[in-house]
Amino acid sequence: MRPCSAIEIRNLASKYNQSTHDTELSPLNNLLKHTDHRTVKQLMNFGLWEYDSTSQIFTLSPKCRQLLSLNLDTIQVSLIDLIESIHNEDQEMLSEAFSKSDDKNRIFLEIRSTKRSDYDHWLRFQGDAIEYGDNKRIIGGQLIEATEKVLVKRIQREMRELLTDVIEHKPAIDTLHSICESVFDIEPAINCVIFLSTENSYAPILIHSKHISDAFHSILESVTLVNQASEYAQTQQHDGPLYIADLHQLDAWQSLDGVVYKEHTRTFIGQSISSTDKRVLGVVALYMPNSDLPKKVTEVFLASIYKVVNITVESQLQTDAKDEIQQQLYHSQKMDTLGYLTGGIAHDFNNILGSIVGYNGLARKVANKLQNEQLSGYLDEVTIASGRARELIDQMMTYSRAEPVEKMIIEPQTVVKEVIHLVRSMIPSSIDIRQSHSKNLPRIEINPISLHQIILNHLINAKDAFPDFSGVIEINTYPAMGITQTCRSCKQEFSGNYVAIEIRDNGCGIPEQVEKHIFNPFFTTKEVGRGSGMGLSVVHSLLHDANSHVSIKSEVDVGTSFTLYFPEENAENTTEQTPENTDAVVDDSSGQGQHIMVVDDDVPLSILMAEILSNHDYKVSRFESGTSALEQFQKTPDAFDLVLTDQTMPIMTGDEMARSMLAIKPKLPIVVCTGFSEKLTHQLAQEIGIKKVLKKPVEIPELLDEIASYLPES
Repeated sequence: MRPCSAIEIRNLASKYNQSTHDTELSPLNNLLKHTDHRTVKQLMNFGLWEYDSTSQIFTLSPKCRQLLSLNLDTIQVSLIDLIESIHNEDQEMLSEAFSKSDDKNRIFLEIRSTKRSDYDHWLRFQGDAIEYGDNKRIIGGQLIEATEKVLVKRIQREMRELLTDVIEHKPAIDTLHSICESVFDIEPAINCVIFLSTENSYAPILIHSKHISDAFHSILESVTLVNQASEYAQTQQHDGPLYIADLHQLDAWQSLDGVVYKEHTRTFIGQSISSTDKRVLGVVALYMPNSDLPKKVTEVFLASIYKVVNITVESQLQTDAKDEIQQQLYHSQKMDTLGYLTGGIAHDFNNILGSIVGYNGLARKVANKLQNEQLSGYLDEVTIASGRARELIDQMMTYSRAEPVEKMIIEPQTVVKEVIHLVRSMIPSSIDIRQSHSKNLPRIEINPISLHQIILNHLINAKDAFPDFSGVIEINTYPAMGITQTCRSCKQEFSGNYVAIEIRDNGCGIPEQVEKHIFNPFFTTKEVGRGSGMGLSVVHSLLHDANSHVSIKSEVDVGTSFTLYFPEENAENTTEQTPENTDAVVDDSSGQGQHIMVVDDDVPLSILMAEILSNHDYKVSRFESGTSALEQFQKTPDAFDLVLTDQTMPIMTGDEMARSMLAIKPKLPIVVCTGFSEKLTHQLAQEIGIKKVLKKPVEIPELLDEIASYLPES
């Protein structure tokens, strides 16, 4: 029923008694004195009130006194007595409103009475000021029950404000906690609980107000989350809101005999949170003392909360997906950038290393002639150091994808056994290495050297996981059929049939803040001199060149497990390849005075090449640029029997120079030595007519044999 204003009350009094009206009486008193008693009785069912600011006295109808829980026999009460009849937190607001009513033309207040109930009992004072008699003024109107309207209005307002948190991309978990706190602030008797499912945990996250009791929290964890017939499980399977007037009728809650707190929670309403692809992400639930609040109110209450929760969760999912894509893009860009960087470093380093290897070879010959064992020993150490440097460059080249690798069908357990045999001498005997291999293991397609390097890097890392050099490393190979996982390195999901190689240790484990960086190039936690930080970044590159992936499980002080997944190969559809056998190269190739053009912008290296060839009976002309070499060749092309050139040079590269020379002398043998080149592949070299592409640093015997194979005897 619509509230009556003071003006309407006055008009009602005039309507029901046209002949009698006392201008000195207030509208309500006129109504009571002059209106037919049957009409007055009907009107008294309204919560009618008047307030005289001069006397600070309220005149209240019976309904009004009932709503305020006042003595029904007392028609008039003082402002002080009325203030004491309402909730402590609202007394100051009501006192201020009526003590200053002389300055107001309208009163509108929403307050709580002290009526005994599990829920707050909301009332709405609303009225108008009117003048009567000889410039007398009074405020009068209606007092109505407003619990439902206030609750709905407040929850809708609070949820609208919290939507701004979502728009401003505040953390979702903070917004969800704020929702639960808002429910408590509006109605402390209602417990708002959000069950949020996670991929990493069986049990959902519980989000609730900080005011929730320990006893109720215990019930949620021990009954609601674990009992398959609980209100939580039923809500997940229910389409739309689920209302349960009496939770104590559920078998799950009947098991709580003797738990005092359950008597304070009886009614439930909840709704499952679903993603756009229909996945159930959790549940929004309201727990109430009883069903005294009308169901339609609790449904509106839940709907307002659910809307914001659903938007918050969905927004977070979209943000997570966007962040993951951006992270993948960043990782890809970082890998590409570092690929170019390492390629450039490798080229310059190979030139330097080429000089070291070459001069070391010449020095060893001199030492052998002098039969100086001490000098030979020193030079042997230089050879070993050069080999280590070459391995590091190979890792850099592999990482930068500058070096194409040839794949073949292999049995992975064979390579694993070879690596263990090789690495056994490098790992202290106090570290036990154990291996197991499933029978009838499928074969995989990968370059054997790449697999060798992948396993070796992981074993070295496993060894370093033992500070006291004591522990166990286990390597297991087995079929992994029909799996679906996410790669820890590339972050992509993969599925299908794989051959798994698991490398597990019981070492120190990897802290979470370190694990996220382990595949980054040059990232290492090892001391200076104990690692380059290239190991797992090389693994990343080699794995994905073979369409393979990796997963990690690690716990600090417990150990770490890396599982490598290689796609199984269908032998019926592939042709098995075997690596070519190469005989040991012997330094016995010498020339017969043939004229060789050496072209390299690295002056020390070109001088070294010239000296090596001269020492082996070749005539050598040395040039420091492709342009100067081409200019001389154009003048006397028949004077040269072979060209030995670098690829990466200023102004004119080796392949460009080769094209020009071969246009003049098509049968000219050209051998390219390069430290790094993305441009000159073996296929392109063949198309141009280049006989061979050698990777720096080149061993002297190999270089001499290659040159001899392309030169006719004079």
